[in-house]
Amino acid sequence: MQLSYKALISLWTSALLLISPFLLIVFASAVSEILGCDLMYSVGGSCHIGDINVADLLYGLSLMGWTLLVGVPLGLILAPTCCIWWFHCMRKERAHRPSRATHI
Repeated sequence: MQLSYKALISLWTSALLLISPFLLIVFASAVSEILGCDLMYSVGGSCHIGDINVADLLYGLSLMGWTLLVGVPLGLILAPTCCIWWFHCMRKERAHRPSRATHI
């Protein structure tokens, strides 16, 4: 695997670390709003999709999102760093390529 692909994967990973808490919170809030449940008091409550009670699952997703907000500063540091690393690797790989390479 080329170094630029490793840098690109680390860039996407840091971006996912940065955005995942917000996605979890928004998803849990939207589903609970659609079902008419109260998300903050759904630990012992009832929130049904068909015959399945999803109150604990929605509360867990929301709580996990709020807990993962601790990682946002880490993502804010890693995303620009990985972006600079990726640009540096791409530039380095382009500089090492011969201008008139043959397929022979």
